[in-house]
Amino acid sequence: YIDFARWQRQHLDQTTITGLTSYWLEQLAATPVHHSLPLDRPRPPIPSYQGNVIKQQFNAQLSRALNGLAHSNNCTLFMLLHGAFAALIGQLSDQQDIVIGTSIANREHPQLGPLVGFFVNSLALRTDLSGDPNFTELLQQSKTTLLDAYEHQQAPFECLLDTLHTDRQLNIS
Repeated sequence: YIDFARWQRQHLDQTTITGLTSYWLEQLAATPVHHSLPLDRPRPPIPSYQGNVIKQQFNAQLSRALNGLAHSNNCTLFMLLHGAFAALIGQLSDQQDIVIGTSIANREHPQLGPLVGFFVNSLALRTDLSGDPNFTELLQQSKTTLLDAYEHQQAPFECLLDTLHTDRQLNIS
């Protein structure tokens, strides 16, 4: 992992970082400060991060149907679920500009496969629900957003936050 970190610092010179971050600066310009999802209780001033896990399994028939829908729209199941989740968040929050964070393994080079280490990076995926897109349009938007984000995944999230000069409020997720 140390070799990867050294390689990444050398590979991500200022020119490369500027190219990667310029995409993200454009993609995330004027994003909402936070969501307006209804809450069941006030946010604590200092988050505890004590959550819970709810496991839900799709039955085989639903899994096949979702995979079939993704396949018929030439996208992955993750792209389909991302679009559906963005639509749900939009409906619950009554917002049209949705940003969802996701993690990526950051192992796009085959040489990284056998290495042990925490290569994860975060991606901010923005969805525009204005104009009331139908699900096919939303799915294509999700596909484009994800493919573009994957293409620019090498930008370390911490560098992106520094470049964006975001006012992070840790009690707001």
